[in-house]
Amino acid sequence: MIKSEELKNPKSCINQSQDDEMVFVLCARDPSAPAAVREWAKQYQQRGGRPEKVAEALQAATRMEEWRAARARRIQAAVGALSPEDVAAVNSARFSPELASAPTVTETRTGDSDLSWQQELPQTD
Repeated sequence: MIKSEELKNPKSCINQSQDDEMVFVLCARDPSAPAAVREWAKQYQQRGGRPEKVAEALQAATRMEEWRAARARRIQAAVGALSPEDVAAVNSARFSPELASAPTVTETRTGDSDLSWQQELPQTD
């Protein structure tokens, strides 16, 4: 479910959880999330869980993958719009004293439709 929809719905899982109950949230930006949701749905179904809840979980896993693919396309388009001069300017600016503690972002490609970003944090002595 979309975060804003989940919070607005009084019958949502998060809103029906007990105040002292432990909850765990998986976000679509986590590459492991769709597989984890599918595994949960499989185990829930094997325990006799409600078919509509299984279907909702499987749909959520698919929507997570679609969100990741759309995000990857947006990032790829933005990166592709940068000229080599822009990249050089960003990299040189990073080493200015006022930006010395700013993290850098590197691109990691793990497949055609999977583009993720990692932050490299500066070393501290």
